[in-house]
Amino acid sequence: MNRTIVEVKRQNKEGDNYFFSPESMRFFASKVHGKVLKGDKYFITSEKKSFRDYGREFAIREVDVDGDINTVEREISTIEKARNRIKELLKS
Repeated sequence: MNRTIVEVKRQNKEGDNYFFSPESMRFFASKVHGKVLKGDKYFITSEKKSFRDYGREFAIREVDVDGDINTVEREISTIEKARNRIKELLKS
């Protein structure tokens, strides 16, 4: 099974969660990177560092079967490091 971000967004909303709501995404200046979950459970987001620092930090998010989102790691400096970390998580 290779769930897409579109499917996860739908599941998340149907579960009365707000992770992907336009308001949440705008408040945190969040961006989702990729269209398909890695290992059917991981995806990467980036958010601005703070209200004064518009640099971006990356986070690894994990989705459960119901579409609930948990943060695995955050404050990752580059998308390459986040991708490599997901590869490590999938191996373990």
